[in-house]
Amino acid sequence: MSTRRKFTPAAHACREPGCRKVCKSTAGLKLHRESAHPRLPQQSPPAAAGLALLDNNDKHEDGPASPPISPRNSPAPEPMVPQNQRGTTTTYHPLLDGTPCDRDGYDLPAGTLPPPWEERDADDYSPFEGRAQFEFAEFLFTQEKMAQSRVDRLAQLLAALYADKDPPFADHEDIYATVDAIQPGDVPWQSFSVQYTGPLPDGVIPEWMTQKYEVWFRSPLEIFGKQLANPDFKDQIDWAPKRIFKNGKRQLTDFFSGNWAWKQADEIAKDPTTHGAMFVPSIFGSDKTTVSVGTGNTEFYPLYGGLGNLFNSTRRAHRDGLSICAFLSIPKSEHLNHSLFFYILPVPHFASLYIEGLWDDFGIVGDLIPFTTGFPRADIHELITMDLLHQVIKGTFKDHVVEWVQEYIEETHESAEAARILADIDRRIAVTTPFPGLRHFHTGRGYKQWTGNDSKGLMKVYLPAIAGHVPSTVVKAVADIIEFCYLVRRSVIDEDTLVAIEAAIVRFHDHREIFRATSRPDGFSLPRQHSITHYPSLIRNFGAPNGLCSSITESKHIKAVKRPYRRTNHYKPLGQILLINQRLDKIVTARVDFASRGMLDGAIFPFPPPSPRATDSPLPEDPNDENVDAGAIEGATCIGEVKLAKTYVRKVPRDVHQLAEYVEQPRLCELIRRFLFDQLNPDAPISGAQIALDQCPEFTTERVFIFNSACAVFYAPSDVSGVGGMRHERIRATKSWYHGPPRYDCVFLEHDPDAAGFHGLHAARVWLFFRFKFRGVDYPCALIHWFSARGDEPCPDTGMWRITPDFQRDRTPHLAVVHLDSILRGAHLIGIAGKDLIPVHHFNFSDSLDAFQAFYVNKYADHHAHEIAF
Repeated sequence: MSTRRKFTPAAHACREPGCRKVCKSTAGLKLHRESAHPRLPQQSPPAAAGLALLDNNDKHEDGPASPPISPRNSPAPEPMVPQNQRGTTTTYHPLLDGTPCDRDGYDLPAGTLPPPWEERDADDYSPFEGRAQFEFAEFLFTQEKMAQSRVDRLAQLLAALYADKDPPFADHEDIYATVDAIQPGDVPWQSFSVQYTGPLPDGVIPEWMTQKYEVWFRSPLEIFGKQLANPDFKDQIDWAPKRIFKNGKRQLTDFFSGNWAWKQADEIAKDPTTHGAMFVPSIFGSDKTTVSVGTGNTEFYPLYGGLGNLFNSTRRAHRDGLSICAFLSIPKSEHLNHSLFFYILPVPHFASLYIEGLWDDFGIVGDLIPFTTGFPRADIHELITMDLLHQVIKGTFKDHVVEWVQEYIEETHESAEAARILADIDRRIAVTTPFPGLRHFHTGRGYKQWTGNDSKGLMKVYLPAIAGHVPSTVVKAVADIIEFCYLVRRSVIDEDTLVAIEAAIVRFHDHREIFRATSRPDGFSLPRQHSITHYPSLIRNFGAPNGLCSSITESKHIKAVKRPYRRTNHYKPLGQILLINQRLDKIVTARVDFASRGMLDGAIFPFPPPSPRATDSPLPEDPNDENVDAGAIEGATCIGEVKLAKTYVRKVPRDVHQLAEYVEQPRLCELIRRFLFDQLNPDAPISGAQIALDQCPEFTTERVFIFNSACAVFYAPSDVSGVGGMRHERIRATKSWYHGPPRYDCVFLEHDPDAAGFHGLHAARVWLFFRFKFRGVDYPCALIHWFSARGDEPCPDTGMWRITPDFQRDRTPHLAVVHLDSILRGAHLIGIAGKDLIPVHHFNFSDSLDAFQAFYVNKYADHHAHEIAF
């Protein structure tokens, strides 16, 4: 008798928008939904109000002045919307308002439904024979990117296994031909060649002067027409320029919220025949990317284009909001490519020398006529937008300020002492505590080649590393440019933020003078630094920069250039890359078309009858569901919540006394009882921390389940998030992280929602996540160690708050049990080293939270932290 497992069809499909997960059982589907699509709360978390009810002067009976211990029972929750949306009003352009019309341009009556989709049979998946064949082709070409020879091998194996049936496709050519036959989304590629026609120099002639360069392009009008017709964008697009106000103050968000779109609409609307039309500007971006081959490098210059009407969040999510419009491929040689620019236009000799200096010193090409010269409303000097990545993050911060700090240390110390300080800065960076989304620099700044993500990661941890090793003015100069970067990166920029941005620029220009003697004796006439002075006016014109940054095009390179290049044979790869991109676009378009008609709903297999579960106990541990530390969440905008992991820790005691011994927390039962007193007596005049223990509820027979982590879901549109601005992060409290040392993360708890920034927050370290039922009520909880702020204001140099862990009079940690609802999200703390040196051996990042006596609250851990922990 065969012992092989029987095939079980994956017949339970996830119905979340955009999710293709299909599970074999209802239990598996439930696990997937709860881990990948946490249920977003539509009401306010109860704990914030509960914490606010506590008297801030409450103290532990034998401990220092410290935050309240635990939330009381909360009042009934009220429906809420995110803070930044309250009191917001939006007005749209009254004339160019995108009035719905028919195909002949006649306005439709208000409330008219859109015309139906083109008639199509429910089972018409042409050019595919059916849904299964389409998903098979999509799986091989888009997801697995299977090589041609392996596709052919797979077809042969399927034919051998199922001799009475033909395989879905005969070979790779059959798949490609079928994909090529997809009609929607087909925008054909065209090409032209360019060649230098100017005078040739004497002697050796550079190869580029005689070589032809092929430029491939697609019609931007057709591409933008496809984007406008994409049903995925129907709720993520502006039909008219808009002005957003909150409490009487202007807010700048998407491209259409800026002044430029409104002014253009005013100009166009001077022609009465345009009234009711839709203004559709285009956004173009180009950025070089290099792919390596055995004989050298090939540089590709893709040109991307997209609609200015799309929301910034949609453009950042890379959901085909930017499409490839053109492609230029140049083999990299040892010749100076910038020589090309000096012969395109005849200019006087002295001008050529000046232009050559511009390129050599600043990377500026000075003698080209912009292609937009003849466009009626495309002033290239007005329309070059902000570039956070190259101008601020990689430019001003990494290439300038970080280098200046190193030069300052080397100039003001003996060589041995300078090396010792720089090595300690690297060690400080290396021992920074882990945090979701934070890059770990194992060797500090010792990278040979820095990427944009490396520079962003260094920006998050650099300030505490240099504090104490350099003068206060140097620290302030670095803090000023980092503060500027985080302010302009916000998804919503209001008038107050613009004032703060301008103030940060002024402070930076003042504090950077300390580098004049060591790094910039000739001054600070640097184009990338000069560009930041224009950011306030550019933001007023074009909205928040995070929807226009070249980070978007750089991320697009991975999908559009680097991955397709790896699928080519590397011989004249451009044509192969274009063809791969065209086929990918066709498959995506087909999926959108099929999905919009409901043809991809549910699983391919019919649903079997569900099997009921016999128990409602927590599911046993499945670590694979909890390995993702942070990421975007698709779904509606909401306030957020913190939920325990979906799996509990197995093979540990459930009795509270035995568990206390196992986790080495002897006061666990006592702290749970004090917590329960607060929960059951919300109106008591005294808190559970102060009352006699015998007056607290008994807690002896209840089972306690512990968890290695919790998941925080919160609104963070300035960070990597879904189109609704939602993001999740994992908070860990585990004895062993990835089979290594323990990890006990820190969190923010809200105690005063009306206070600004960190004045309204507490910080704590989580020692245990657990849950239990008491008198029929489920209590998800955390055992925490309180921290208290040092002083009433942030550090004047770094701009970050400084905190210290709280201890009782007997020097034991000041612990408390709190409801999970009182936790806002994770917090990142970095130890304050001052002038002390980090040990060279036997000290790593897992020791940091235990080794330091004081910490910075890292408001630069991510952009949401910057918005709440100032």
